[in-house]
Amino acid sequence: AGATLTEEWEIAFEPVASTSDLAPNQLKRVDYRGQPVCLIHTNGRYYALSNVCAHQNIALSMGRLFRGQLVCPGHAWMYDLESGRVTFPKGVDARVPCYAVRVVGEQILIAPRPEPA
Repeated sequence: AGATLTEEWEIAFEPVASTSDLAPNQLKRVDYRGQPVCLIHTNGRYYALSNVCAHQNIALSMGRLFRGQLVCPGHAWMYDLESGRVTFPKGVDARVPCYAVRVVGEQILIAPRPEPA
């Protein structure tokens, strides 16, 4: 018998950085299986989103945090850290893929989250 979906998801977690690599409120570009990812450390938590802005493919890791949201350095599009949804400009129905994050010891591991329906 094949692996269950839960087992396959557990296998998908891979280390991408160490906790010492990110100071609080810092962004860092990492790679997950060849895909660029923006890793974020804020408010004592870690988040991971695609590093590619949904607007013009600009590296989100070059952006900044503002009021708990990720701000693209290109045209200031803003993203919710939990869902990857665009929160500014208003009325834009777009999102970037998000990753589940786990911290095991000092290792930061990520895995793709299922796409919302």
